[in-house]
Amino acid sequence: MEEITSLSEFEYGALKEIGNIGIGNSAVSLSRLVNSLVCTKVIDTELGLIEDIPKIAGFSESPVMGTLIRIKEDLNGYILVFFPETSAESLYISLSGEEIEKKILQIR
Repeated sequence: MEEITSLSEFEYGALKEIGNIGIGNSAVSLSRLVNSLVCTKVIDTELGLIEDIPKIAGFSESPVMGTLIRIKEDLNGYILVFFPETSAESLYISLSGEEIEKKILQIR
């Protein structure tokens, strides 16, 4: 983590731009896969330790679903992507063709 915290402003900006390019390519691929327009919005980019994700992400009033992607090879790390619940459900239905069965959990 020490190497990450000592990045220059230029290096950090370059990493963010690489992430934006990756997100754009992912959106194009997903759009082709589901044959529908896919819109993306990068709210924030932050580098940190995986155990700090709850602190970095904070809390939301509305439910979100996410995916954690591991990067291995020339670079090592993770990318965490959040989707609003309705977007994640729409994506699931588009890819699987199945409706989502919602179950209510009661905690006693």
